[in-house]
Amino acid sequence: MTHSDFCGIAKKANPDLNCDLINKGITKYNIPPVTGAIGSLGIQNTLNGTAVGDAHIRSQAFLRAMSDPNGLYSNAWWFQDDGKLSSNEMLSIVLHTEGSRSPDVRKAIAARYLNYCGGEHENCSNGDLLDFLSYYQPVLRHSEYEKRILNSSTYVDYGDSILNQAALGLD
Repeated sequence: MTHSDFCGIAKKANPDLNCDLINKGITKYNIPPVTGAIGSLGIQNTLNGTAVGDAHIRSQAFLRAMSDPNGLYSNAWWFQDDGKLSSNEMLSIVLHTEGSRSPDVRKAIAARYLNYCGGEHENCSNGDLLDFLSYYQPVLRHSEYEKRILNSSTYVDYGDSILNQAALGLD
């Protein structure tokens, strides 16, 4: 699906959608079109949704890069089990790149995720998910963190516990 295809479909749901504005953001950040990106339901919805604003556009670009099985991260660990980026794997990336040295930072990440996405498990999407992701520099500048991202499988179980709303008591 190209960006113009997406805008045409999205415009049916939202006639006021400004495709020119979206395309300027896509061009500014060199965001590739979705080419078979696969992720959990919430990630899929977010990839197919409209991101408006600098941080949201960059967060959506992060998700697109992480979930594209034909892209930059095509050989990444998160594709090895089921061929897609799940929410707990996305959380593991954030936990490792932002909080690998501090249990307190990991708890803060968990609290922020639950604040934006609590109760939605794999279904957290669109503005809520983009708001959560836009706090983190490795998300906003993921190409600078490629090596750390590729070594970020350490916290998959912790990501699972966040999705199950149990992480705040973990160390």
